[in-house]
Amino acid sequence: TEQFVEGAKLALYDDKGNLMMEWVSGKKAKTLERLKPGKYILKELEAPAGYELAESLPVEIKETGKMQVFVLYNELKATSEEETEKETEEETSTQSEREPKTGDDSNVLSVIIVGVFCSIVVGSLLRKQRRKNW
Repeated sequence: TEQFVEGAKLALYDDKGNLMMEWVSGKKAKTLERLKPGKYILKELEAPAGYELAESLPVEIKETGKMQVFVLYNELKATSEEETEKETEEETSTQSEREPKTGDDSNVLSVIIVGVFCSIVVGSLLRKQRRKNW
């Protein structure tokens, strides 16, 4: 996708290799104003977490009087099979935390004990009732 990637440390150099400016990418495009016409290099110094370092981009500012747009693209890092499994486990655990709880996980032993107790009470009441009727 062509979305802005936050956290990339970028720099602009002139054609002689002199550093013109540095910045860290944010949620919006960076506007560089009042650059003199000429050749420059847009370079990524540090890639955001999870991304490969982008290749430097040579740009030429022309005297057009109009805004000129240059885009530096980042590629996601390739992950190993182990990292992919770990990410899948994390996604699964996160997903299960968000899912509603269904089913019954009550203690079966408690249900049995309550059932036996109720049977004893009912049995005792029935015996008393029978004794009165005799």
